[in-house]
Amino acid sequence: MDKNPLISIIILTNPFRPAQLTIDCLKSLEKQDYENFEVIIVDNASPEEEIEKLGIFLNNFKLNHLFIKNSKNWGYAEGNNIGIRKSKGDIICVLNNDTECESNFISECVKVLISKRDYGICCPKIVYYDHPNLIWYGGGKISPFLLLTAIHKGIRRKSNETKYNILKETDYACGTSIFIKREVINTIGLLDKTFFMYYEETDWNYRAKKKKYKVIYVPSAKVYHKIPIHNPLGDFQYFVHCRNRFLFALKNFSFIQIFFFLLTQLFWTLIELFTNFYHHNLNRLKVLSLGIRKGLKLGFKIRKKQLKHVY
Repeated sequence: MDKNPLISIIILTNPFRPAQLTIDCLKSLEKQDYENFEVIIVDNASPEEEIEKLGIFLNNFKLNHLFIKNSKNWGYAEGNNIGIRKSKGDIICVLNNDTECESNFISECVKVLISKRDYGICCPKIVYYDHPNLIWYGGGKISPFLLLTAIHKGIRRKSNETKYNILKETDYACGTSIFIKREVINTIGLLDKTFFMYYEETDWNYRAKKKKYKVIYVPSAKVYHKIPIHNPLGDFQYFVHCRNRFLFALKNFSFIQIFFFLLTQLFWTLIELFTNFYHHNLNRLKVLSLGIRKGLKLGFKIRKKQLKHVY
């Protein structure tokens, strides 16, 4: 690959958050020390007044960019896919609009990603915007024995800890800021829109690793994420999260991994049921139950299709 490849940065707006978040993110891209990149902003059906604010900024935005306006909210997966389809870069960067980046963010990730042929995906260190000394993502772990199946390493740990400042292979790159080679996308496909949001990037990473591409954590690049240090999920988010961890596992894990995953989920579900019942949170119980049922149904349906394709 060329030492100075074209990078396509995809920024998807959140229709429930103000346009100023996207504007601040774009301003941080103007300060990059890497020059060969394009920016594709995909609006996911934001209110007109927010689109107007963003439009005023883009009129004077000096970077090479494209603005795409969706007629409805396609979610994280398909929303970003729409941008990726319009991109021209050899490397794609999916970047959350509620982030700001260090000036060497692109150059450091590109330097690592092009250094070896089997490096397919990479991700910077991500810290809390309001607590920049604390890590939000310092690598990823996927296991059927975990409640959430996929978790961030180093969350709320000190950013200067040695083990979170070492370039290394990891299980998955976080979708808040993920670099992926186009050849990898050509091999494994786009984000799976079935997920809508949550676990779609975990699925993307897992598919890449199955094709022998490596996922690399790059601590020399840093992104600041505007997310509360304690961020409880609303009912819809909780439902999608529950559904998608079952969907991810049933779609990707081996049969023995699925067995241990279901045992683990049974144990943790009983704890969640007891906790919510004890606190009289009956609505949360309904959401949990619905998420699990939908996840099992959808996951087994996809698994069945995969087996038919194999045999």
